[in-house]
Order: sequence, then structure tokens, then C-alpha cells
Amino acid sequence: MIKEDEEIIQLKYADKNIYGHISSILLAFFVIVSFYLSFNNLESNYDWINKFLQSNFTKILVIICLIICIIISICYILFDSFFDYHINIKTKNIHFIHGRWKFKTERIVNFKQIKNVVLVQNIERTSDSGETYTYKIDIYDTELNAYEVYESRNFDTAYEIAIGFGKAIGIEMLDKTTINNYEGFIKRII
Repeated sequence: MIKEDEEIIQLKYADKNIYGHISSILLAFFVIVSFYLSFNNLESNYDWINKFLQSNFTKILVIICLIICIIISICYILFDSFFDYHINIKTKNIHFIHGRWKFKTERIVNFKQIKNVVLVQNIERTSDSGETYTYKIDIYDTELNAYEVYESRNFDTAYEIAIGFGKAIGIEMLDKTTINNYEGFIKRII
């Protein structure tokens, strides 16, 4: 959704809820500790299950799996749970921010570096209805890097935003919706 301020036009913003991931990390840590403390007391009616449960291999395997889940949750929190795409009208830059804290990556594209604003149509195959169309607004810089700045399922909305976006940065919008799944330039950054 595009939100406009005096200096900033917000293109995409997501600050995903990380409390669920933090609680899953704490739960996994609690499971590791309780599992390790009570694992020797588990018994089954079958001897092979008892041997499997009592082996050090099983304990190590379960602990490794839980540690991997904790690491994946931490990586999600740091790298993928936050992104912010906005236009700063005062400095004439487009900012692409991903990640949190010291793991944040920010890419700044100046209006002078932008070569094209392109409206693209993609076909997505779904199991229920067959095909659905999404419309994306991409910008290409002078180094032929592609950046996706907006996505919508409504053509009219995407078209109006693409035209307005092109006018805001002073570049004519190219309509490539007649070409299905147009990739444009191969080097896609965002």
C-alpha cells in the first residue's frame, strides 16, 4: 500500500510479528532442557524402541534438530521479518531496506540512476481456479538491476500507480502486460 507523507512516499512496508518466533525459540529451548532431563525415563513396550530412545544418537539427533529450528527462527527475525521500500522526495532517492539491526541491508537508488519503470503481468497457477494474474511495478537502473516496488492483483490500481510513480521520478512508464511473465533484465536485485 502506498502512503504519502510530505517527504516520503511509502511503497512497501512490513514489520512482521517476531513475538511468535521468540516464543518458539523459548519453547524449543525449554523442550531441549526437559527432553534431556527426562529422556532416560521414557519406556515403551517394544525393546527396539527402548534401545532407540536410550541411545546417545537419538538424544543428539533431537537436540540438533531443535537447535536448527532455533537458528532458523533467529535468522528469520534478523534477515526476513522487516522490509521497507520508500521514496524520499527531498533527496530524490528510492530506499530498499531489508533486515534488522546490524544485519540490515539498505540499497539506495537515485532518480538519475533509474532507466525504466515497467508494469509487468505475471500468471500464477493455483489449484482451485487455474490461473490468476498479478501486476508488478519494476524499476530498472542504469546497471540493468531490477527492483520490484509494488504488486497488486488489480490491473487498474497497478496501472495508475505505475503512471504516478513514473511521473514522480520523471520517467515514462512501459506497459509490458501484453507479454506473459515478462522478466525484463535478468539481474533481479529485489
